[in-house]
Amino acid sequence: MVISFEPKKENDTNHFMPEKEFENLLIDQQIRIETEKQFGHIRNLIMKKAFAPVTEKQ
Repeated sequence: MVISFEPKKENDTNHFMPEKEFENLLIDQQIRIETEKQFGHIRNLIMKKAFAPVTEKQ
C-alpha cells in the first residue's frame, strides 16, 4: 500500500471526486483498525471502569 498526501486544489473543491473520497475512507478505516488493535484494551478498561457498579466506601 502506498499513501500519498496531495493538497486539494482550489478549483477542485467544487467537484466531487469519488475515487479520492473512497481512498480517504479506506485510509480512515485502516487507521481505525490499527488503532483498535494497538489500543483497544485501554478503551475496554476505561469502559469497564466507567460502567462498573458504584459502591460506597466505608
